[in-house]
Amino acid sequence: MHFLKSHLLALVILTLMTVSSNGQEPFAWCIVPFDKNERSPQERIDMLQDLGIKTYAYDWREKHLAEMSDEFTLAQQNNMTINAVWMWIDPKVDAIKKIR
Repeated sequence: MHFLKSHLLALVILTLMTVSSNGQEPFAWCIVPFDKNERSPQERIDMLQDLGIKTYAYDWREKHLAEMSDEFTLAQQNNMTINAVWMWIDPKVDAIKKIR
């Protein structure tokens, strides 16, 4: 139990366990940018596996971009599912018209 509590506290209680609308397993959200211990991609995968979480949303900040590819590869190698990726859109710079 102490192990579980320490992992949850390490996430600064900003990790949200969310159950999708179709009743699937819960998934972790905001574990990358709000991780007090600033874990590496492998350490995050290990932590999620220890907690029995197989799915998470990848929320990031600029300093995490360099390791994003590694995180996605490690998740796949460990049978983890990344079911969402946080994306910032600046309405002053980004527009749907520019994407087309």
